[in-house]
Amino acid sequence: MTIDLSGATASELFVAALVVVAAAFAAGVVVVMVLRRVARRWNVTVLSGRLWQSPVVAVIVLSAIEPWVAEIDRRWASGLAHLLSIAQIWAVAWLAIVLIRTAAKAALAKHPDTGLRDERSRHLRTKIALIQRVAIAAVATLAVGATLWTFPSVRAVGVTVLASAGILSIIAGLAAQTSLANIFAGIQIAFTDGIRVGDIVVVEGRQGRIEEITLTYIVVQIWNETRLILPCTYFTTTPFENWSHSGNTAIGEVRITAAWRVPVAAVRDELTRVLSASPLWDGRVVELRVGDTVPDGIVLLAQFSAASDAVEELKFEVREALAAFLTAQQEDVLPRARLEQAQPHPMSQKGPT
Repeated sequence: MTIDLSGATASELFVAALVVVAAAFAAGVVVVMVLRRVARRWNVTVLSGRLWQSPVVAVIVLSAIEPWVAEIDRRWASGLAHLLSIAQIWAVAWLAIVLIRTAAKAALAKHPDTGLRDERSRHLRTKIALIQRVAIAAVATLAVGATLWTFPSVRAVGVTVLASAGILSIIAGLAAQTSLANIFAGIQIAFTDGIRVGDIVVVEGRQGRIEEITLTYIVVQIWNETRLILPCTYFTTTPFENWSHSGNTAIGEVRITAAWRVPVAAVRDELTRVLSASPLWDGRVVELRVGDTVPDGIVLLAQFSAASDAVEELKFEVREALAAFLTAQQEDVLPRARLEQAQPHPMSQKGPT
């Protein structure tokens, strides 16, 4: 039904607009209450927030007021209707993003973070997080394209954004090759299971934990609480160590140089004692070998097993304990450099003849 508002005064239009907005707002709040009650009944996780801040309310209000404004025969009505249509587009995008985040949160709740031992859970959580980011980026791109579509002068640009083709997209692709490469690398990482959130890796000579994976970069938390931020292409083009890719265990090594006379058996017993007293050792591997020789002595190689996220800390403990043990020995078991002073030649000591 079309209402003739051509003869209405400004005050009458204002009152009518308030009535339409109030009715639509009340309807939106009721719809949100019903949806949340249904979601709770089905044990669906719903993002919390006030009822009137829900995107459902914004979509219903804008959908009610926009066609009503378009019927007003005023010079300012067309411009206001255009603004309302743009707001409606972004309200729908807001609603879509909220639905994506709600679905991702529900999926993550089914696969909680249980540490390094649950590889499947970490793989699924990584994939869910990246799929969420891809979906939100797609919604934002569609919203931009739909907004441009409302402007007749730039409708061609809107078609290009929506279709992801044409000359402008080719130029943008050539100008942003690095960014696009990072995005594709992020998608590749999500679906190839090369790394997962929580993995223990060694990059750039430093060990750390994968803290976050985005579409363009990956955050590695180093043991000293600093963050190493690397582009996604780094992990698809550069070799790196992943200590927890196929399990939660790793072998740690500590090398100590000692003198030739060092009692290897005693050091081996001390290594076993230190590891037995440490809660970080998993009890699988403990070995002490002579790994190499140097001019001043031998190199002792201590090897032991531990969880991937604990092996570095255990290496510190073992290195400190063995150093203290060797220092406390009565015999000189630490290497020393020898300096020999050359004796003068007998002929050089004769006086003048």
